[in-house]
Amino acid sequence: RFLVLMPVAKSANLIHHLFGWWLHSLEKAGVYIEKYFYSNNIFTLSDGRNSTFSLKEIAYAKAGFNLLVIRDSRPPGEWDTQAISERAGALFAAWPNRILITERLPGDWTSTEYHFEQSGFCVTPAETYTVSAAIKTITGAQTPARKSTPLQMAECKPLGNLEFNTAADVEAFLNDEALLQMVCALAIHPVVQWPVTVALYDALVKHGISGGDFNNLLKISRMPFIKKEVLPAGLRASLLRRMYRKTEVAAREVLLAMLQQAAASVQNGGALQQLQEQMRLHEFFLFACERKEFKKFEPAKRAILATWRSLDDNVMKEYAASGSAKLLPAKPGGNYMTVEEFMVQERSKEVTRVNVLRIATTLVPGILIYLFLIIFKPPFAYPKGSEMYGNNAVTVVFKKDSCSRSVDSVKFTGNNVDSNFVIHPDSTVLYNMEYDIPVMLQYRYRDLDKTTSIDCTDSLYIVHIINCR
Repeated sequence: RFLVLMPVAKSANLIHHLFGWWLHSLEKAGVYIEKYFYSNNIFTLSDGRNSTFSLKEIAYAKAGFNLLVIRDSRPPGEWDTQAISERAGALFAAWPNRILITERLPGDWTSTEYHFEQSGFCVTPAETYTVSAAIKTITGAQTPARKSTPLQMAECKPLGNLEFNTAADVEAFLNDEALLQMVCALAIHPVVQWPVTVALYDALVKHGISGGDFNNLLKISRMPFIKKEVLPAGLRASLLRRMYRKTEVAAREVLLAMLQQAAASVQNGGALQQLQEQMRLHEFFLFACERKEFKKFEPAKRAILATWRSLDDNVMKEYAASGSAKLLPAKPGGNYMTVEEFMVQERSKEVTRVNVLRIATTLVPGILIYLFLIIFKPPFAYPKGSEMYGNNAVTVVFKKDSCSRSVDSVKFTGNNVDSNFVIHPDSTVLYNMEYDIPVMLQYRYRDLDKTTSIDCTDSLYIVHIINCR
């Protein structure tokens, strides 16, 4: 049985939620846990249901439990360390097995950790292996000294006086590229919130970008800017530039899903409009990245310029304006397009598509009609006789191919013509010819007569003079 004394959660502070999540996982595993909460004064506790107890009352009622005191990151001045040294010794004696779990590594310990250690606590960092080893030790009726606690966080440096101004500073502290990508994903939104952090972390784990466990989240939550729940502008800009393309895609999908869920429960008003603008922003970047996969988000680009101009996020605007937004198409120089350049390109494509469509809608029907007429020759388009052609003239041209003799005379008969032989014709025009009624031609050589006919369905005929010998 474990008695847990933990700080009252402050808004969305990651470390509070992280400890709560860890305790919940222990409860699900069958560990019996009773929790009480304190503010600045550990001698006054509440059970989370508006009931207040003194530490003395709890010591009497819960004597014999294994005591876990969770120490958050508040400065030492907010703890009454002198009272802990003077008064708590006798009270803590009710719990022979007691541990102080702190997010601080030994290099970052303050007077609070040392006062608890002097009061018989096993002080251990909030790392799963270390806490597990400490619990096994105290439940075996042994209280190890601090130096014997098996620390497994050597890869996670003490904070000390570290400054986090760039992504390189974060990388040096975490010493893990996958965890760095997790922090980069948090930089998409300027405010750090616990539900968003857990959702992003889970998504990156599923995409194989980061390894998921309590210790990794603890490493992230120990950084000062995470505790303050707001990323400094310079650090955020550096993290955005360091973020992988696949990291941003996965993160924006998660953020979009969370916004859609939130928008479903919000009525009309300013809050809904802000959610819709944020959703439009994520949809636009996802569509710009993968047109086929995120084609359903194409409508977002129609209003993106207005949303982009009114966006109150200078860091994100500068990130895109600097050519670092990896979800936008790449330019030949190595940088990426800005939002405005992408929209100019999109409009140019749309104009081209519209022009091609207009040409197609004009030419294609005409071509189809033409093919229909010349193939099927419907009566309304090809009337017979004088319905279309009337009584027109027909020109007959005589062409000598391989024949050395010329025509002496020609006689025409039929279709409103009955002429005598015409002497030495090169061409002859027959007037008042009816459509599709043949004319017989008899042309004479000095020693030979030839006969042929024309059907009078055209205005010009060429008669070849052949076999004249």
